[in-house]
Amino acid sequence: MMFTLRFGTLKLATWCFWGVVVASTLLLSHRVAPVSVSSENLDTLVPTSFGAWQVIPNGSTIVNPQVQARLDAIYDQTLSRTYINQANGRHIMLSLAYGSNQSHATQLHKPEACYPSQGFKIDSLSRTAFRVAGRDIPVTTLHASLGTRSEYISYWMVEGDRVVRGALQQNLQRSLLALRGIVGSGLLFRVSEISTDERSSFTLQREFADSLVNAITFPQRTRLFGSSAFTAMTIP
Repeated sequence: MMFTLRFGTLKLATWCFWGVVVASTLLLSHRVAPVSVSSENLDTLVPTSFGAWQVIPNGSTIVNPQVQARLDAIYDQTLSRTYINQANGRHIMLSLAYGSNQSHATQLHKPEACYPSQGFKIDSLSRTAFRVAGRDIPVTTLHASLGTRSEYISYWMVEGDRVVRGALQQNLQRSLLALRGIVGSGLLFRVSEISTDERSSFTLQREFADSLVNAITFPQRTRLFGSSAFTAMTIP
């Protein structure tokens, strides 16, 4: 009898807790005005020239036709470009993938899952932050190799108008948007360089992102870089 009472009390407390969370979220959603996010096509949203960077027509990427066909079936828009830094001659490969409906079937595919499907070996993976336009963006970095090819990769994900990292943050952000009656969209921003110098490569990738964000408007920035990072959760 005592066990039944304690279990019932615990269950009631749990439901009360989640009730407060949901109520607080609903109240907050009515107080906070939605952030304007650009719906511009990715091809026109990202300039072909900014700062020291200039796009290379028909620049090489890692995506082969079979993989591209699969990406086209999952995402509403994709963009793959290679830029050259006219000051030092180094190349950065940019890849964007946007989906208007972030259900489990069409959610963003992370590079650590996509690269091995193309034969790459993931040698390292870590979580860090890039200082971009005066704020820290949670970034996942990894190193992929295929034969003699060494590639350093950085990426982040934007769900709705917020940068998230990891499946738990993705799912929580979707739930918060759903409570506001919003079907969450998602964008994956990936930059990479073929290089054997880890520190120099990630520094160049951060500089590329910083130069890009300073060359576009605020609604465009929100689309690519989010309006804020989802720092409330630290679980990967």
